[in-house]
Amino acid sequence: MKYFCLFQSYGDNLISLCLLNQIKNEKINILGTKLTLDVAKLMGFENRFNIIVIYDKIPSFYNLRKDGVIRATKDFFNLIKFLLSNNIEMLFLDKKDFRSFMISLFVKIKVPIIHNENTYFNRSYFFESIFNKKIVLKSSLNFNGNKKILISGLTSRTSNNIRIDDFAYIIEILKSNKYISITLIDLDKSYSSFSNLVDCYHTNTSLDDVKSLILEHDFYIGPDSFLIHLAYFLETPFCLVLNHLKFSFLPPSTESNQNYIFLSNNSDNNNNIKNKLSSLNVIT
Repeated sequence: MKYFCLFQSYGDNLISLCLLNQIKNEKINILGTKLTLDVAKLMGFENRFNIIVIYDKIPSFYNLRKDGVIRATKDFFNLIKFLLSNNIEMLFLDKKDFRSFMISLFVKIKVPIIHNENTYFNRSYFFESIFNKKIVLKSSLNFNGNKKILISGLTSRTSNNIRIDDFAYIIEILKSNKYISITLIDLDKSYSSFSNLVDCYHTNTSLDDVKSLILEHDFYIGPDSFLIHLAYFLETPFCLVLNHLKFSFLPPSTESNQNYIFLSNNSDNNNNIKNKLSSLNVIT
């Protein structure tokens, strides 16, 4: 039996599952976590794949600094025990690193050959090489002129969160256009000080809540997080807010279409925000 390993974040699972969903007429085997199953259910893919949940969360050998060597070793050997006891012939892994090397000591593996720095392109090349079928990467959509705006500032990494001062200006400039309706998703209430400045404020949202909100709105503004990838696959136009210029994990055409704002500590961020939202026809 051959299996794909999907052990990482919500966003990573989303990319792989949505790309694999383009491979029709095949029941694809996946070793994953509860996050993998959650994302499959969110996108309506749970019956498309044979998903075996091995871990409740991201295994510790992907979080060595946080979880430590002992927990990582325990999680790793639980995986090896499962592979050997279930006669897994081959694993398809998302990249070549020390984890793939260690696993290769026990079972056959296949990892992608790097064609492009972007995860979307590398993964699509990898899946195409396995199934000999074309995978289509759509361009990010342009804003169509309606004015229901969804915004979020939070990510799983503090360094990627939209800074409060920058977030305040985004809210201010959106509100200056009276025909714009603003909805704020604030998962852990980090941006609760803005709750009275927006038309709708949501916290403690579930995955289904977030999906519904993205579908209900015309445009999404947020940092590099799961929500950006979800907006891309749900075909909702977006503007990405970056504190660091790294495009390796971003949706196709984000860089070429310039649908991002780079906010550094050494530039006129207010002017950058205003010019970008104007060029995307979000504000006038």
